[in-house]
Amino acid sequence: PIVVVLANANEIPTDAAIFTTRTNAEILWLGGKSWDEIGLELFNRGIHSVLIEGGETVAKSALAAKVVNAVHLFITPNIIPGATRPSTLLHLPLTNETSEPCGADTHRTGTPDYSEL
Repeated sequence: PIVVVLANANEIPTDAAIFTTRTNAEILWLGGKSWDEIGLELFNRGIHSVLIEGGETVAKSALAAKVVNAVHLFITPNIIPGATRPSTLLHLPLTNETSEPCGADTHRTGTPDYSEL
């Protein structure tokens, strides 16, 4: 597997879990690149399907670039410490939407409705 990190190597602490728990994975550092550049790099490596994991900033960036074709949001009733408001992704317009409980959280899935973004 390849782990793609949207940061530069010097921006991640050396004791971060990415270095200690993924010993068999190649780490590809793509900090500062556009989604088009990331897509081209991955395509050239034969990768045609990607799971984007991240917070609101990464998600909004990928949605703005229109590189998302399916969404799986896990919504928690708790606000992350330091957060001042709930995520705006809670109201992300989706088509073919489903929503189901996942423990105390909610798992929301669908296709981004780019006409409403």
